[in-house]
Amino acid sequence: MTSPGHLALRDYYMPMTTALMEGMFAKDKLDAIVYPTNMTRPELVASPPGIAIPTATSPRGIANLTGSPI
Repeated sequence: MTSPGHLALRDYYMPMTTALMEGMFAKDKLDAIVYPTNMTRPELVASPPGIAIPTATSPRGIANLTGSPI
């Protein structure tokens, strides 16, 4: 919790990202942004269990950085 990377993220990057999102909402008069929460298509219910395949970074990261809900 005291590493320079963590402190920079907490003190600069997260507030900057939040301010950018809030500015975009105000400028474009937005109430919400809709985006996928997963980078992969869902599996068929009938498909047998398989090996988990790592996916790309999730778009949910923006919620983590801005403190906004997904």
